[in-house]
Amino acid sequence: MSELIRFYFGMGADGKGRMLAAIHDWDHEALEHVPDYIQWLFPLARPSRCSQRAPVLTVEDIEWFRTSRFLRRKLLGSFELMLDFFGFELTEDHGTPCVSCRNDVSPTTPWLNPENHNMVRITRILKSMSLLGLRDYAGAFLQCLEALDEGDARQVIDPATMRVWRDAVRPH
Repeated sequence: MSELIRFYFGMGADGKGRMLAAIHDWDHEALEHVPDYIQWLFPLARPSRCSQRAPVLTVEDIEWFRTSRFLRRKLLGSFELMLDFFGFELTEDHGTPCVSCRNDVSPTTPWLNPENHNMVRITRILKSMSLLGLRDYAGAFLQCLEALDEGDARQVIDPATMRVWRDAVRPH
């Protein structure tokens, strides 16, 4: 069992000694300013340029997430944490995920400005969720982001960023 899988099962810590449950309890201030947790919550199959100690998904890790209901529920917990941070909420309609903006999200929301590091975090979330078997949730988030962008006359979300986000959710 890899270090990442142990972390998600609550049997191990990330590279800085933090447990998943502790990160899930962080407030928005910590989520904004701590730079290296996102790679643990939403791992990818390639090394992170920002964190040398970040896990790199293996074929076995991906299989663990895709076959373990427990791991997918924990991953959804990470997803809901970040949705809340960004000002979104997750609901389900007859088993179909739906992500919507809370009333406090608008094109003037602080993270919604060009070249904000949270745009990269969203890319990671979409890619990781898609890779680990929760593509329908990533797709629901993408739909919400697209709707938010369509309602923004300033076009804060760069068209190239939106293309990257769409590619992250598209099956390969």
